[in-house]
Amino acid sequence: MMELVLALLNDMFFAAIPAVGFALVFNVPQNALAYCAIGGAIGHGSRFLMMHYGVPIEWATFFAATLVGMIGVHWSHKFLAHPKVFTVAALILWCRACLHSKL
Repeated sequence: MMELVLALLNDMFFAAIPAVGFALVFNVPQNALAYCAIGGAIGHGSRFLMMHYGVPIEWATFFAATLVGMIGVHWSHKFLAHPKVFTVAALILWCRACLHSKL
């Protein structure tokens, strides 16, 4: 159990870093960078957990992306910003993973 928690924290930490990087590339406002990192960590972490418990990668990615989208829409209403501000940077880091899974 402790190994799973450590692996999950590792996955979430290393997913938050490229989410912030992509947010900087897309000129996301500075006060939204933390939310992009949190969104990337939540999305990648939830996908990691689903895949760990046997959900196929396609469904895990779909449900995790849906979760990030719903959280992003909530944050956009709360902070009066477009949902893309929070969701694109959190989700775009998965595109590279999709390309590698097909190779």
